Amino acid sequence: MDNQPTILQRYRGLLIITLSILGFLYEFINTVNNVAFTSSAHSGTIYQIAEAVNLSQYPLKTLTTMLILVTFWRKSPAIFRLTEQTKMLREFSTTRPRTEIKAAIFSKISAAVFLIFSTNIAIIIGYRVIRIRNSEVYPGMWAIAAFPWPKLNLMQEQMINFFMRNLTETTRILCSGYLAGLIYKFRMGSASDCHRLLCSQASDEKQMTQFAVQRAWNNREEALELAGQIQQEIGCLLALILLADIVALNSTLSDFLFVADSWAVLRNFAAIALYIVSVVCITGGLISLLEMDDATLETVKNIQSSVGRITVSSMKNRDPTPFQRHWRLTPVTEQLSERADKLELLRLLSTFKSGCFGTRKAVPALYVFGYVSRGTIINVAGLLLTFLCFMLDQYRRRDSVGLLCLGIATAQQVGAVQPSPPNCVCPSPANPIPGFPSANGQINGPNGVPFTSPAIPINPFAPQKPVKPLCGSNGIVYNTMCDFVNAQFFDQSLGLRPCPKPNQKPVLCCLTSGVTRNSTSMGAMQQFLLDNPSAAVRCHGPCPCNLQCPGWKKQRKG
Repeated sequence: MDNQPTILQRYRGLLIITLSILGFLYEFINTVNNVAFTSSAHSGTIYQIAEAVNLSQYPLKTLTTMLILVTFWRKSPAIFRLTEQTKMLREFSTTRPRTEIKAAIFSKISAAVFLIFSTNIAIIIGYRVIRIRNSEVYPGMWAIAAFPWPKLNLMQEQMINFFMRNLTETTRILCSGYLAGLIYKFRMGSASDCHRLLCSQASDEKQMTQFAVQRAWNNREEALELAGQIQQEIGCLLALILLADIVALNSTLSDFLFVADSWAVLRNFAAIALYIVSVVCITGGLISLLEMDDATLETVKNIQSSVGRITVSSMKNRDPTPFQRHWRLTPVTEQLSERADKLELLRLLSTFKSGCFGTRKAVPALYVFGYVSRGTIINVAGLLLTFLCFMLDQYRRRDSVGLLCLGIATAQQVGAVQPSPPNCVCPSPANPIPGFPSANGQINGPNGVPFTSPAIPINPFAPQKPVKPLCGSNGIVYNTMCDFVNAQFFDQSLGLRPCPKPNQKPVLCCLTSGVTRNSTSMGAMQQFLLDNPSAAVRCHGPCPCNLQCPGWKKQRKG
């Protein structure tokens, strides 16, 4: 039997693994870059736990995804071998009836996996498309992202996030679904053969013989052997998937404290559904194996009790009473032989129970978790709830000058009131303002820290327009409206006047009053005429005017 994957399967696996490795490197560099920006902007700032979890969530997710995909790719021959062995045991088994329950379970697992996979991909595509459209400055032009090297615009950054992070992370659910299908095949196959055989024999006490116990023993040993192979080959992979899902659930639930966009909230809900389906598929199969093991042990105990009760009852009724004289008594030799068979059956059942149950379970024990049960799920849910409450407490305690270098507005900043004059804060390279470009052309986030995805993007290819000055009625030229509003607070008569354009020629006009008016520009002359309704221009040039007929153009012939 060829257990090696084909060359095409290897290439596809290498492609996904390469994308996951590149995604981890990209997120790691991006996180380090954000930390460096924050440290340079706020020297001595200490990361709070809430911000640290928020910053480290994407490197952790991409790292765990990379480890899962690499381990699954390396274990693929062993996984294929276990799948074929499970099928072979099911074909040669004589105790397994063909029912529709197994097909229903497999179809439910497959439907849940593919439904969550396609839904998550569709939501992520919509989220990335909206982010690309919102960050577009001009048609086909996007701002430069704050990634150190290589230089990327925001559209390229969104594409990288989709292929290297979202696509590979969503592929994880396919690995979990395949392993869950393998566990359920084992559960409905050799893991339940012993239980079905014992139940069928226990329904009729006369059919319970040493041969039936020996057949159940053989089935139990096959299940124990296959469970040991599953634990040895893919036990570490199953434990890694569960740990990665728990860590991802922790970070995604904590991310709700920082997101304010409805699409980001929808993306987080889709990610949580992805992790929950992955956990339920794996743990559901392991819990069903453990419950089947307990049910088989309970059946053995019931059979042992029933046989022992019948044996003791036959020993007590060995001598018939006078009222039983008319019965047809079994010969003594047959009674002794039947009693000996029952005692041997009891001894065999006791040996079977002590040798194949107890510490030996037909369930793979995982690293860190051990045997997964319903109590394990309750403990994990309690851990998630405790961590979420802890994050809420840390979020309330964090400093108002915390590390919000991702450009996410906090609740305090959302509810902040705009200061009144003369306290208007004006943007400048020395005093950066959120939403305004800094000296290096990046958009400043809260506390003046640059972030990757600006809310007000700048087109790096468009020519930078000079700042339009504001001319006050007091003769002072103000650089920004912020400075002008602050000045208006102290001068009630301050207003705006049109600013003279540079390099304008003076204008000389003769007014109707016989006075020659010399203005610095045409705009100044127009403003003078608007301010003096009785004034008018008689001619251009000095007085007196030399009146002449206006020029006219000849008409073109033909």
